[in-house]
Amino acid sequence: MEDADYLEFNKFHFSTAPSHKRFERVLLVLVVLTIAIMTLVRIAVVGVYSTAAAIIYGFLVVLVFFVILRLTTKPLTELVLRLQINSLKKDGKLPFGKNVRLAFEEDCFTESTEIAETRQKYETVEKTMEGQHAVYVYTGAMQALIIPHIAFESDEQKREFLSFINSKINK
Repeated sequence: MEDADYLEFNKFHFSTAPSHKRFERVLLVLVVLTIAIMTLVRIAVVGVYSTAAAIIYGFLVVLVFFVILRLTTKPLTELVLRLQINSLKKDGKLPFGKNVRLAFEEDCFTESTEIAETRQKYETVEKTMEGQHAVYVYTGAMQALIIPHIAFESDEQKREFLSFINSKINK
């Protein structure tokens, strides 16, 4: 596994996490409240006669702010994730091994690296998800086995693997 695989997992996890969706809803509410407050302040300062202008002015200011925020969220998130990965790498604390061997057996799966071997029952798997570049087998809220699509010889093999794992966790 490479740094890019770990970065893709973190981007995928961030974009699909319920907390991210809540963040977007809160942001929308804040935009609406900001428009309302700006409109009320404008009415209080200028008067009722320019209400339409106040609404348009407030809407445009907040809209520009919202568009800028939306356009910069993904690049800033990726930058922060890259900085975190580089920091972990510098400290020698990357949460993944470069050479990982995964073995999926009938009752459990094994993750082997150069320095450790972990055997887990399928009950530890919370869910599987498929991203653009990999399959993620979640074993915790923010922890997953990352299996790049190139690990599969075909789409059919990937579908069979997902079917096998999902049959084990949906018992």
